[in-house]
Amino acid sequence: MKKIFAVILALCILFMVACAPVPETLQPPPRVTLEATPEPSPESRENAQTEGLSPAEILQFQSDARYVFEQLFLPGLVYEEFSSEAIIEALHNFDTAGMEEFFFQAWDFFVQTFLEFSLIQGTLPRPIAREDLGLGEEHIVEVTMERLDENASAIIIKLLDIEEFLRSTYIAIVYGGAEELQMFTLEQSHGFHMFCFVNADSRGSFFAVENNREAFIEAILSVLET
Repeated sequence: MKKIFAVILALCILFMVACAPVPETLQPPPRVTLEATPEPSPESRENAQTEGLSPAEILQFQSDARYVFEQLFLPGLVYEEFSSEAIIEALHNFDTAGMEEFFFQAWDFFVQTFLEFSLIQGTLPRPIAREDLGLGEEHIVEVTMERLDENASAIIIKLLDIEEFLRSTYIAIVYGGAEELQMFTLEQSHGFHMFCFVNADSRGSFFAVENNREAFIEAILSVLET
């Protein structure tokens, strides 16, 4: 499984730094921080000053990591043939524990490699512990499964709400209906949350949805029924 993570992340990184422009559908938006952006803890602030990163730079680093994870790395895993087969099998077997371990491992591997890549690129001035950068396992709050209807099931990933524009609070990986995996997100927007889809090479939005699990599932069902 680690080999899969390595291949997908390498492709994501090459995609990010390639000379060709990033397709508009995956272009990171202008950095917009909402007023509700949480202040870093005193411990994080002290570590940031010691290591040469300001509190604002730490928050931006978290935001950048989450964007790459949600919009590039995770879709790469979902739509990559080998790992998609494992996800479909887990959904058939309703293997919640297996998928919880899978996504925690994906996040851990991603953060480790993202930090190494940031050091090489110079966006991280020196090695800093992931916890000091606010990139611990708390970002994966919960992984559950849901029977949506008689034909479809979903893995629901609840993420730490960092209250940043276009960063997700929930992600769903759905199998059924169209007989292929689909990925949906619930993302922070300008004062509300937007229900979106993410494909292997594109993304788009549907409509505003309340920021809770029940409303997210209802939105998914409404799309599957169309």
